[in-house]
Amino acid sequence: MIRFATIGSGKIVEQFLTEAKKHPEFQLAAVYSRTPERAAEFASQWGATLTFTDLQALADCPEVDAVYIASPNLCHAEQAITLMKAGKHILCEKPMATTYIDCDGMVLQAHNSRVILLEGMRPLFTPGFRRLHELIPEIGTLRRITAGYCRYSSRYDSYLAGGRPNAFDPRLNNAAVADLGVYCIAPTIALAGEPERVASFCSKLGEFEAQGAAIAQYPGFLAEWRWSKIADSPLPSVIEGEKGAIVIGKWDTMSPLTLCLRGQEPKEIPPEDDTSALYAELDAFITMIKRRGGNEAYLSISLATCRVLDEIAKQNKITFRQTCWNMVVHRDE
Repeated sequence: MIRFATIGSGKIVEQFLTEAKKHPEFQLAAVYSRTPERAAEFASQWGATLTFTDLQALADCPEVDAVYIASPNLCHAEQAITLMKAGKHILCEKPMATTYIDCDGMVLQAHNSRVILLEGMRPLFTPGFRRLHELIPEIGTLRRITAGYCRYSSRYDSYLAGGRPNAFDPRLNNAAVADLGVYCIAPTIALAGEPERVASFCSKLGEFEAQGAAIAQYPGFLAEWRWSKIADSPLPSVIEGEKGAIVIGKWDTMSPLTLCLRGQEPKEIPPEDDTSALYAELDAFITMIKRRGGNEAYLSISLATCRVLDEIAKQNKITFRQTCWNMVVHRDE
């Protein structure tokens, strides 16, 4: 049994806990929140016995083995490093970090503390992604990946009414490319590796990057990414090869998949199973903890994604605050 704490109390944490409660080796031991009232309320709702409002106290708690972090993006690196220093394993919501320096610091701390660090990049854990990986050889030489995640934010109306919701606060590293664009970038890197070059453009609301697009150059093919917090898009994503294409209805869930080979009728490809991505993500994380490894490829994807984020931020003058590099400590060998 792995004893978990959670940081955050938003919708994604509730979705995570709904799936986590189904796992035979998951136990919710503690809840961290900024206020005692919210911590107590959330703990009561989900059956946790311990509550914390002090991060170091959570780090020092011997009754917690691992922490699921779903706080604002800006907080991820500092919270994760503090907890990893104390020997806690970390499952961190995407984006694990918004700068390469922060991501590299987190990975280094995980190595130094000999704990498991994993980014909760849900598309990579979907049954559809596994099936997609198997289908790509059928379409021949890869020529183009077009991936989009455009979703009108539930907080945008509040912003338009004069509010300043966290989802549109540039001080929290919550730019659209960090919140949604990474859903396009990371799976592309998982499928095809890191691009040689990236050219990108964005639209801003004041200092806040609200939507954008990028073209990434690979040897012999291109990747095109589009993301938005201020508009929905019904367009599917497509992977094109010389013998055909794979149409992905929703890139974030990697479903439904349709195989379109030249000269043949389109064929809908069912997933191998109906396991939720959140459950699969948690199951993989727990397996890594028990095996004391197995997360290396995922960390490489996280690092490469942050290198691309750095380039997109540089090209579009998006400011992502770095928080953690001087926090990293080395374990004495």
